[in-house]
Amino acid sequence: MLCMDWAERLSLLLSERNYAAVARKLGFTKNRLYTIVKERSCPNAIDAVKLCRYLGTTVEAIFGDEPGAILKSPTREEAGERALAETGAEREQEKKSKGRGRRKRTG
Repeated sequence: MLCMDWAERLSLLLSERNYAAVARKLGFTKNRLYTIVKERSCPNAIDAVKLCRYLGTTVEAIFGDEPGAILKSPTREEAGERALAETGAEREQEKKSKGRGRRKRTG
């Protein structure tokens, strides 16, 4: 069995993708994504979750010690749809949270 570390797993799953496009879909800079994958800079928890969701896998499969973790890369369409759906949901949540606490003035 081939033993890979997290950076190798990410590199494998991202090997045929355009880093700029992936970074844009995830809300990263291209430099941030490159630093994580190529320079092995461990991402923060939020970035790790975003990356794993985009790639259709779990944080444990990429960053954990699961010896038999299945690394399944979604099609580009699946990944793009998932990233857009998550971004839309996050925006809706932000709108809802910004609206709370405001009182309408009555005069």
